[in-house]
Amino acid sequence: MEAFSQLLLNSKTICKHNMPKNIIMTSGQGIFAFLFLIVATIGTVFQFVTLYQHFLTAFPGITLYIILFSFSISAMVSGGTGILWSLLRPSKFQVISAAFFIMAFALFTPIYTAATGGNFPYVIGMFSQVPWSITLPTIPMLDFAGFWMAAGGGLISMLIGFAIPKKQM
Repeated sequence: MEAFSQLLLNSKTICKHNMPKNIIMTSGQGIFAFLFLIVATIGTVFQFVTLYQHFLTAFPGITLYIILFSFSISAMVSGGTGILWSLLRPSKFQVISAAFFIMAFALFTPIYTAATGGNFPYVIGMFSQVPWSITLPTIPMLDFAGFWMAAGGGLISMLIGFAIPKKQM
């Protein structure tokens, strides 16, 4: 019994010294950055649902929607991997880069729409041009909320991420 307790004590000591310290979940800034990263990722899912409704009604065949759909998928993947990496291998850089990519992919939609169509959606009260669906009649508002959650959550997460301490005190 004594040998087993000594082995258990040694294994705890070895694991304690070899494990990376989770800076993200032990600092206040890290927790807030992580929560806003989750909000931004949920916003990208809302935008994805909006664009997916477009493909359910009829495949538009317009290159713009295909580009926006691929950027929406990229934003979701970026947010999901950012959340996973923040939990598994915490790093200040990973939170900041995931938040930046979510924000960049979310901002691409209105900037590209303004460049091709002349009006800037989401700011002057215009929503997506996705036709209303029987399954989700609030699609335009979902797109509006998804954009502001993704862009705003990504920006706030990135700004708070710069305040995360580099090392555990």
